[in-house]
Amino acid sequence: MLKILAIAPYQNLKTKIDEIAEDFKTLYVESYVGDLSVGLAIAQKKASKFDVVISRGGTAKLLAKYIDRPLVEIDLSLLDILRVIRLVEVYKYNYAFIGFSNVTEKIKLLGQILSKELQVITISSSAELPEIIAGLKKQGYSMIIGDNITFNEARKNNLNSILIESGDESIQNALVAARYLGTELQKRTEQYRLIDKTLMAFDETIMVISKQGSLIYQHNKNFSKKRSQAILRELKGKLANSPTDTLTLFSRSEGQLYRINAKLRNALWFVLVSPLQISSSQTASISNFLPAPKQDVSSVNIGNLSKDIQKAAKAKSNVLLIGEKGTAKLAAAEHMASLIKLRHYWKIDFTRMTSKSDYWRLFNDDTSPLLDHHSLFIIDGVETLNDDQLKALHSFYAMSETTGNIYILICESNDKEIQIIDLFHSAFQITTVALRQRKSDLGSLISLYLYQFSKQHRKSVVGINQDGMHILDSYSWPGNLSQLKRVLEQFVINANGPFISSESVKQMIFSEENRYIEKQRDKGTFNPLSLFEGKTLDEIQQQIITILLKHNGGNKTQTAKQLGISRSTLWRLLK
Repeated sequence: MLKILAIAPYQNLKTKIDEIAEDFKTLYVESYVGDLSVGLAIAQKKASKFDVVISRGGTAKLLAKYIDRPLVEIDLSLLDILRVIRLVEVYKYNYAFIGFSNVTEKIKLLGQILSKELQVITISSSAELPEIIAGLKKQGYSMIIGDNITFNEARKNNLNSILIESGDESIQNALVAARYLGTELQKRTEQYRLIDKTLMAFDETIMVISKQGSLIYQHNKNFSKKRSQAILRELKGKLANSPTDTLTLFSRSEGQLYRINAKLRNALWFVLVSPLQISSSQTASISNFLPAPKQDVSSVNIGNLSKDIQKAAKAKSNVLLIGEKGTAKLAAAEHMASLIKLRHYWKIDFTRMTSKSDYWRLFNDDTSPLLDHHSLFIIDGVETLNDDQLKALHSFYAMSETTGNIYILICESNDKEIQIIDLFHSAFQITTVALRQRKSDLGSLISLYLYQFSKQHRKSVVGINQDGMHILDSYSWPGNLSQLKRVLEQFVINANGPFISSESVKQMIFSEENRYIEKQRDKGTFNPLSLFEGKTLDEIQQQIITILLKHNGGNKTQTAKQLGISRSTLWRLLK
């Protein structure tokens, strides 16, 4: 059986390769995720055991120079590029396509065919990308579209980015080509087993990691594969950037907090992972984390929130984030954390603390993480604290100059908001804007989220029809960005084609309004006028008709009678 090694620059390509390879019964396909040098390192280690290597884009070009195996490049078809062009049609801000000539020539061709003026930039080397993307950012571009190298470089510059992915037909063509290129070689894997027998008596997990972050050996007694991989992902960046040959940090995986001690000896990191025995409630509400360098910043990038976050991060200021529920406060805090380099990063969520002892340990115990130095704290649910707890938190906050800590306090708007603003008056205050007050950004947000959810659920949704967009634009979105994302994900999950129909939008928004009304009634805070906030008289009229029609099971005669109008007038109003 022919053996194929697939090096995918990104995870979704690996998933597609694995699925399509099941139809090639005469091939054994083993796939990995690795872009450029990471992919090259994987191929150099694995390629000798395989007959043919397949990859894509800049990674494929790099492998062709250094791997002594036949290589097939997964191409980008015109259809792959067309999908992305259709997806960004409703994106209102400046965007540009960047790539090598084999991709950009196809983009230009499609632009001519579709009579679209597209900003297309051709590069001859990935080394050109940082300067080009930085220049586009200064010119006001907010989204970059291209291959995986371009995608990652845009994310480094905190720009929105869309990856042009290879479709199923391109992968099938690559596997067909690979089937005719390879010759069979023996596959062999050598395992490290000798040290395992010595370490069986210990409860701790021991890892040996290269300076480049590759796992060489691991003793994982009572350690799940998922837990091991999660900790290794956290370690890679920390070890590579450590200025000293010793390192101590904390990591959380599957609800368990670990202390990690690492020492560098003879160009290898020897790592001891020890579980910490703490209460389950504290585990749920306090966690140590590493900021994600490639996190999703779409909800932060659209609008002015990103500028405020970058300004606060540059000044290394304490921050007070205030806003309604669902307005990306936590995403903004995590984005700011990714822009600041400190020793440790903590998340404390007061909404998940369930007993007085949890608060006592946090504010009074000698092992409290609030006693850490040169650390960043994201503290959520500040509005849930009573007066004594707020004072206790402020006592640690007041020591931030001495400890070198940075606090990002998250407060949901409520009647305690003014008290919290007064108490933490020295913090850089950022107010997140409700979605109903930033309707000009709605189209761009919808475009980005449809792309993300289509990729996540392996759908080909490219937009919402015009009437549906008008309905979404007219809705007040009481749940803000969280509600918008949930609604759009449901659209994608239930979609049967490339476009979401206005009927689907109507049904979903009607359900959302009913859910909001019931929730407010349960709280005893329902205000009927809130249903019509920000809407024109025509829109309110349409909403009332829609509610009555739904109540009457679609019976137009009964609905017209209730409204005191003729059936023909109702028909006219529904047009």
